[in-house]
Amino acid sequence: MEKVGNFDEALSLLKDGFVLLIGTDNFFKPSYVKLEHGKFLVFSNGMKAKLNLEIFKDLYERCSFYLYDDDHTSIDEERDHEYYSWKHK
Repeated sequence: MEKVGNFDEALSLLKDGFVLLIGTDNFFKPSYVKLEHGKFLVFSNGMKAKLNLEIFKDLYERCSFYLYDDDHTSIDEERDHEYYSWKHK
């Protein structure tokens, strides 16, 4: 994961459609953020919150952000095609 330089850079990446990991002391329960319909959607296991810019800045301005890379969750097109070509009885 690539660390984001500062809060302003994080805002720019969010506006460009990226998902960011919010760096906290508890990486066992990571939180993520993305911009959705003009609100900051912060989510983790069992929690989701939509925040405006003012509240998001108050809560997370001093946190570290990391560019979330979900390549490990991408679908293997070849295996997907093979699975759906099976004939089920």
